[in-house]
Amino acid sequence: MRCPGMDGRTPRLLAGGRGAVTGEAIPPGGRVVAFVDLGTNSVRLLIVRLDPNGSYAVLTRQKETIRLGEGEFETGLLQPAAMERAVLVCSRFMEVARGFSADEVVAVATSASREAQNRDEFLALLRERAGIAMRVISGVEEARLIHLGVASGGGVGDEEAVFIDIGGGSTEVSVGTHHSSRHRASLRLGAIRLSALFPPDGDGRYGPDTHAAMRVHVLEGVRGALGGFGDIGTLSAFGSSGTIENLAAIAGDKNVLTYNGLCSTIRRLIGMTLAERRVVAGMNPERADIIVGGAVILEVLMAEIGIPEMRISDRGVREGLLIDYLSGIDGFPQGTPLPVRRQGVLQLARLCRADEGHSCEVVRLALRLFDTGGEVGLHSLGETERELLEYAALLHDAGTLISFRGHQNHSCYIIENASLPGLSRREVRIIAQTARFHRKKPPTKKVLEAAGVAGGDARTVRILSSILRIAENLDRSHRGFVRDAVFEKNGNMFRIVVTPGGECDLEIWGLRDALQDVEKGLGKRIDLVIAETD
Repeated sequence: MRCPGMDGRTPRLLAGGRGAVTGEAIPPGGRVVAFVDLGTNSVRLLIVRLDPNGSYAVLTRQKETIRLGEGEFETGLLQPAAMERAVLVCSRFMEVARGFSADEVVAVATSASREAQNRDEFLALLRERAGIAMRVISGVEEARLIHLGVASGGGVGDEEAVFIDIGGGSTEVSVGTHHSSRHRASLRLGAIRLSALFPPDGDGRYGPDTHAAMRVHVLEGVRGALGGFGDIGTLSAFGSSGTIENLAAIAGDKNVLTYNGLCSTIRRLIGMTLAERRVVAGMNPERADIIVGGAVILEVLMAEIGIPEMRISDRGVREGLLIDYLSGIDGFPQGTPLPVRRQGVLQLARLCRADEGHSCEVVRLALRLFDTGGEVGLHSLGETERELLEYAALLHDAGTLISFRGHQNHSCYIIENASLPGLSRREVRIIAQTARFHRKKPPTKKVLEAAGVAGGDARTVRILSSILRIAENLDRSHRGFVRDAVFEKNGNMFRIVVTPGGECDLEIWGLRDALQDVEKGLGKRIDLVIAETD
């Protein structure tokens, strides 16, 4: 069954995909995989269940601050206390993985581990005492995984953007689109490393001279690393990592950090004592001693690249490991060039185990009706609304996961509360309300206003849900018996012309019953015509 709008590709259910790391077929009961990202400041855990139908479910996300790089950059050695903290947390995370019956653990270590002279000793401790085989990755590989993880959160698309992630020991920078990056670099600059090289005064304040020296040091590292990038040619940027998230929160907007806002934040922070920084609104107290170092790195990067503002992402290496893993398994949308918005919708539809063949048939009919309706002047909606109709059609039966009875309301709730990367809250609300009114009572002004949908968006929902209601009824038997359905105009009258491709009496009866509600939603009188077939 071909699903229109999916770049001409057919969403395919797995008949046993092959894993990206183990190469084993995903069994009928699914596979549980744990991903561990051991960084210089924190260790992160992600556990997911992969299902044979090409979907995955997050079972848990956890993070602990361990300061693995503490004292390393002065001595070149991981310190015993820091290694002990890492082994303890990794042991606990492995217990969590066993608790979820994980079939596989994918674990990587970054800056602090790859630079340490006693790296082999540390990796042996992790194997022996935590039972975890840790793979140390290069800085360029770390940048690639960060790019994958952040891009999977949406908002990138086909336009290039700059991706910046400031860790404890290194900073990763890449330039690329949602699907690939053309430049990647790892800078030996990190929040812990820089803070160790340029310590503050005794009470935690940074004087003007120290701030200036930090900037000079960072500038030397940035210019050397980014020299091969050439003209980046984009002002779009994404920032990830706890440091950047913290800086955005302190500046007052968790979603966007402007260069001017960052500079103002730095001026505030350098004049504060450590105790004062710990209680700043938006500050994670555990980062108060290294936040200035991370801020100066970002300040120089944004100035050198010419970034006026950046969007904030809470994704990174951990999520990149997941996307990289899924991209190697046949049937998962993450392994296709689909836009991230469509990937997220298809992932949710499969997670809810809706009848994918039926959903794709409803998409086909709904988009055909949308296009022909626009051609004959039934509506004046555009490509954006067409895309939202496609997503509502794919998800309209998601609520059957809870119960068939009232499933249109369950579908609405699931869509409203799901993570759909790349879609705004407004777009998600339109999709959810369109799915909600594909059956039973049509939407009223009062009900839509109560759901936060008014004005032009309310009219959009009425039109889209009416079209979806028609398409749903035309595949009532889930057998694909309707060959075509289009809107036509005859004089001042509009009509739906249905071309049967089989015994579709049930579909025709359903549409006749729904026609009055369809007319209310479209605000037009609609006739139904059944085309003759050979």
